[in-house]
Amino acid sequence: MTDKIEQATAEILEVCQGLLDDRIPLIEGCRRLASLRHEIGMSESAAFNTFLAVDSETDHLPFGEVRHLCSPEWLATVDRQIDDATRLYGECVRQAAGALLESLQTQENTR
Repeated sequence: MTDKIEQATAEILEVCQGLLDDRIPLIEGCRRLASLRHEIGMSESAAFNTFLAVDSETDHLPFGEVRHLCSPEWLATVDRQIDDATRLYGECVRQAAGALLESLQTQENTR
């Protein structure tokens, strides 16, 4: 396994565990995982499709540095949308994160 794949796998495992432990916000975690899907050659995985779908459905919602550029009024509106999306997609994302975590850990143990 190359260093790049090992690094991406480690980040994916960290994000999946963070989603399961509620340490990483759901939408932010989905965005990170969706961006890493090609790095380990699992872009057609059902789990990654879940993360990609949530990312696509919520790509208009601001996270990170961009939030300081937004008005407080608009942030209040989108924060409600973030809460709604988290409730709507939460269980599905946690199931996908758990399945991906288990799959990658199994692959690591068989090497």
